Amino acid sequence: MNPAFEIVPDPQNPLRLTTKGLREIGQDEIASEVSRFELLPGNESFLRFIGNYVLAQDKRIRAGQTMGYGYWTVRFAADPSGFLTAEEHDPRDLSFVPGVSYAVSVWERQREECVHRRTDFNPPRPDQYVMISPDAVTADTPVDAVRYPSPQHMSGWWLSSPDYSGPVSSMLRQHLYHLTDSRPELVQYLALPPGYRFQWDAGKASARFDPAVATEDAV
Repeated sequence: MNPAFEIVPDPQNPLRLTTKGLREIGQDEIASEVSRFELLPGNESFLRFIGNYVLAQDKRIRAGQTMGYGYWTVRFAADPSGFLTAEEHDPRDLSFVPGVSYAVSVWERQREECVHRRTDFNPPRPDQYVMISPDAVTADTPVDAVRYPSPQHMSGWWLSSPDYSGPVSSMLRQHLYHLTDSRPELVQYLALPPGYRFQWDAGKASARFDPAVATEDAV
């Protein structure tokens, strides 16, 4: 039977949580911090996800190791106090920075969208590619989006403005992290699974499942 572990607050920092009990199985205790109090429940969920991964998979996380948490990437760094402290990619320059605020907030927004649509939570990786029309790169431009079944290096997402009429060859291929940097308002829809379409315009979005898209060959 797997040992239990707890999530406990750091008495010196109310925005920092730590695990308690993982050291008994040879895993350094893990700490993570967020920047706002409203993200604390998500921070707890993050640590519980990591602890359950360690126990269920019989894995050990070491300093320098990276891991995907939903859409985003986190890394664990050695802490002078003996903890492994979670870091995340900065959404702009992709250097690692302390804390998990972005990872946690994106996880929650994407999960909420999928729960609202009563569909699977299927986040892509930030290093996968998205196809986007040149006129849809700019923030706040209306967007028509569709996600196809795709090979591993592709997210499956194709985005264009409603008025775009250019050839497929003129579409831009870019990593998803570039898209969510320039179009952060779209990130919550990206975990909708293949077969979904969404339209975004002036802060309002509608989404629907298209069975014909879901059965198309991978692109």
